[in-house]
Amino acid sequence: MAAPTSLWGKIKNWLGIGVGKVKLEVNPEMNKQTASVSGKITLTATSDQHIKSMKVVMQKEWSINSANGPVQKNLEMGIKTLNESFDMKAGETRSIDFSLPIQIAQSTEDQLKAQGGILGAIGSASSFVRNEQSKYYLKVFTDMEGVLVCPSDTVEMNMRQ
Repeated sequence: MAAPTSLWGKIKNWLGIGVGKVKLEVNPEMNKQTASVSGKITLTATSDQHIKSMKVVMQKEWSINSANGPVQKNLEMGIKTLNESFDMKAGETRSIDFSLPIQIAQSTEDQLKAQGGILGAIGSASSFVRNEQSKYYLKVFTDMEGVLVCPSDTVEMNMRQ
């Protein structure tokens, strides 16, 4: 990595200002039988950088209303670290394909709904009463040498039955 020449340049680099961009390219449509998510990470360097690693994470975020107020939970459904380090020159663009194995996370209400019959009805009613809402996100994080706040990207995924 080429060292910034001024103190301000060093501070900007450390804060991740002007180091580059990361873009996650993936089909956001998936269903509950999906065993993996595949896509592409595109990095664009705006200054010379050394990429140490990248991490791709699939996350479920769900919120419910409980007796003590709203509760939000996050669950990682899959994590893949790409430990391949490499250098990029200013203006360079690089794309990396990935496949992330995932395990679909289900709340207690989701598990009951999947049973069908009376248990399914109880799960549906409980989910409705507790106002359960689920969202799914695919995220990519970069780790760049000498940069504290590294570029990342997030795509909201659409889960179908």
